[in-house]
Amino acid sequence: MTHRMVYMSLFGLCMVVISCKGRPTEHTHQICLPDGQCPDIVQTAVIQPHAEIVPGDLERGGKLYKRLCADCHGQGGEGIREKGSRDHTDPVWQDRISDAQIQTAMVQGLGMKMPANPFLRPNDLKDLTAFIRSLRRTPAAPANTEE
Repeated sequence: MTHRMVYMSLFGLCMVVISCKGRPTEHTHQICLPDGQCPDIVQTAVIQPHAEIVPGDLERGGKLYKRLCADCHGQGGEGIREKGSRDHTDPVWQDRISDAQIQTAMVQGLGMKMPANPFLRPNDLKDLTAFIRSLRRTPAAPANTEE
């Protein structure tokens, strides 16, 4: 069962990195199979340790969100109750999820809840994540109970 999971994970990774065309660059690192084989095609451009953090393009992220996400999450990211979709404006959710978790969900999907988008490039992920972060609503101020 473990080998099956490894091979399925590698297959998913290959789907994500088709844009690399199997050529390593300074932005890729190689994943090796358990038996020591390191095929050229199994690489990822998503992992960039020590990369400079560059903010995403909100305008471009908004356009991608409208095209890819809004049908289920709403134009303003508030979620659609009938579809059971996540409310991206929720400050509690925004505080507990990392950018990496958001991007993993976009690429790999969430089972039957959300489809995978393996075609997304690193800049798409960065722009979408920046836009999703911009949707955060300010929590309501606590009611004043003093009289």
